[in-house]
Amino acid sequence: YLLVGRWAAPALLLPPVAIELFAGNVNLWLAVVLVYALRHPALWAVPLLTKVAPGIGVAWHVLRGEWRAAAVAGAATAAVVAVSYALSPDAWAAWIALLRDNAGMAAPWNSIAVPFLPRLALAGGVLIVAARTDRAWLVPVATLLAMPVIWPATFVLLLAVPRLRVRPEGRG
Repeated sequence: YLLVGRWAAPALLLPPVAIELFAGNVNLWLAVVLVYALRHPALWAVPLLTKVAPGIGVAWHVLRGEWRAAAVAGAATAAVVAVSYALSPDAWAAWIALLRDNAGMAAPWNSIAVPFLPRLALAGGVLIVAARTDRAWLVPVATLLAMPVIWPATFVLLLAVPRLRVRPEGRG
């Protein structure tokens, strides 16, 4: 509902949404965060510390010269890291090892196999266009492209597009 409003019930019938809900993954929540993090940059800590790649959206603020927003995102992320590291440093070591061990893995057979580095470059280009032309709705597109592995359910990130096409209050 936070993403598509009155279209929430029909959206449940979309295969990416159904798969995402059945699998219990976090991409649907990341789509919600993409919408709200543009106005509340501390929320960027969520994608940066869960799936990493969706954190590419922080570059929106940098590319627009919104240094305060970028600093808030960085400070919030650093604060969460500091507190959680103090509580469980071994968990951080395990998470970093997991990221390192999975880097460069071949795409699983049931994913959409498009090479990662060209997609990452395209994601950066999309984000530059988005920031320079005030098209926030392209941030979820760039985020999708930046994901290391694109599963069918990953497309739920695009549910953030309709909310971001509506211009926030006070903007021309």
